[in-house]
Amino acid sequence: GQDFFRFAVYNQSNKLLAEDTVVITISEDPSVLPCGLYARSDYARSYDGENLILDVLENDLICDSIQAVLHINYSLEALPIHGIAQLMDNKIKYFPKAGYVGVDSFIYKLAAATDTSRCSYGKVRVLIQPEEPVDPNFVPFNDTYMISRDSLGINHYLSVFANDYLPGNRSAYSSSLIGLPHYGEATGYSMSSIIYKPTTALIGKTDSITYQVCKGSNCKTAKVYINTN
Repeated sequence: GQDFFRFAVYNQSNKLLAEDTVVITISEDPSVLPCGLYARSDYARSYDGENLILDVLENDLICDSIQAVLHINYSLEALPIHGIAQLMDNKIKYFPKAGYVGVDSFIYKLAAATDTSRCSYGKVRVLIQPEEPVDPNFVPFNDTYMISRDSLGINHYLSVFANDYLPGNRSAYSSSLIGLPHYGEATGYSMSSIIYKPTTALIGKTDSITYQVCKGSNCKTAKVYINTN
């Protein structure tokens, strides 16, 4: 399928100069491998000691003619040091030790049910972190957009988050619209952009949208101004 992201260029006064879209086409790997089992490494993250259920088979390559059965390799070198790993319905449940913060890892064995000599080994790395703190210093900035009169009545993807200061992992933030436009329609598109569809009533006027960014219970707002040229 396809995915996309938009990027924007601003000047020092935080005025939008240009923006564009990058389209990414995702296709199957055309490489032809011999029929077999190919375990791939996995990565996971646990906050505040939460237990994890890991579907390690999801990214492994398994020949259609092989019925895969998951095994933990119970050698001492392969077991986690800072937690416990257990099989659960062809998945692995991982319990980190209470109070531990850092990296843990273990190795699992993937073997064919009818021929256990056909096997592969995958490594799982787990990052255990304390509960993610709320960073009070994130800042959403106001934005200004100029829209051509020829493009009224169609959707515009406004990359309002591109210039916001949002430290850390963006998945920790959420956004919502708390002030809707007067001369068009607006909907939020996660933490990617705001979709704005202006009407001809915008000509000669300034429209605005107010959005809110939250990290936990800490929320801040910014305003988007739209004009025509």
